[in-house]
Amino acid sequence: MVSMLQIISLASVISVFLVVDWMLYRIFYIIRKHSFVQYSFKSGHHVEIKVGGTSMLASFLRKTIGAFKTKSNFTMTSNNLHCLPDPRRMTLIQYLWTILPVVALFITCCSEVYCKRVRRVIAAFFFPKQEKKRTLYFYNERIRKRCMYNEIQRSRVRRSARLGTIMVLYMRSPILQRLISRRCLVCSEPETEESFVCPSKECFTVYCPMCWQDMDCFCYACTPFSEYVSGESESESESDSEES
Repeated sequence: MVSMLQIISLASVISVFLVVDWMLYRIFYIIRKHSFVQYSFKSGHHVEIKVGGTSMLASFLRKTIGAFKTKSNFTMTSNNLHCLPDPRRMTLIQYLWTILPVVALFITCCSEVYCKRVRRVIAAFFFPKQEKKRTLYFYNERIRKRCMYNEIQRSRVRRSARLGTIMVLYMRSPILQRLISRRCLVCSEPETEESFVCPSKECFTVYCPMCWQDMDCFCYACTPFSEYVSGESESESESDSEES
């Protein structure tokens, strides 16, 4: 159970990181998409000198100054792409490599119980006597707890069945009996039509059918311990005679 909680907490942290990573990617992608600006500059110049006349000096000047005739065009493009963030989205393979270890841990945690059972089977195969002792120990422990169950429940029911002021008012008021439903003193199940109510005038303890059957139809709240023991011994003797 502890390992399962650790895996669940680890999976929750990884999920939060993946969601935050995806949100940051979307934010930077939107910033890059809507903040892109591009500028284009175009310019040109044309230099031409005209010399008029037909004299020799005019011809000389036209030949000399004609070399200064220039014509050029200039185009420049600029943008802010290098200033914008460049987000990179995680690929499907990266997502798989992130999730697969958590899945592997979860499968290992689920199969841990079966691995422990296999360990017991292997130990029982090599050490059958120790396995037999272990089985007998747990069997006897189970029987001992089952025998103590009635006594424990009897003491607990007698403590819970002590009449208080509220219970006295409940027994004497039909209105409260309609509004408030009582519960079984053993398992706290709500009172139903099949529930058993002790017929004693000073008890009125409620038991569900299962608990009433488990307690061998004896009210632990008002039945003295001696009567319960004698009744239990008589029932056991009757069962033994029937078996014989």
